[in-house]
Amino acid sequence: VSSASVFESVEESDDDDIVDHTNGDVSGPIAADILRKEPEHETFTRLITTTIEAVAPWEKEVISDPSAPKPNPNPFFYAPEGKSDHYFKMQDGVVHVYPNID
Repeated sequence: VSSASVFESVEESDDDDIVDHTNGDVSGPIAADILRKEPEHETFTRLITTTIEAVAPWEKEVISDPSAPKPNPNPFFYAPEGKSDHYFKMQDGVVHVYPNID
């Protein structure tokens, strides 16, 4: 079988079966079929997730337990403190804190 007749039979065949044109047996693809096919492109799927909270943040939960701590009504309030009598002294790279200078 000449190489020209092999290529003619590949070009003329429209069936999807992969046929070895030397002896008519079904086998793996030949180079002409592989090179003629268009490359397959990778496809990606975007996974869309939405988180749903169990309780919406704008709905307040009713706490009926009297031993539960009460929320701080003004969490950003700052009251300045007076200066303490503590004395700081560094010795050999270690900071020592004393209650007073004595």
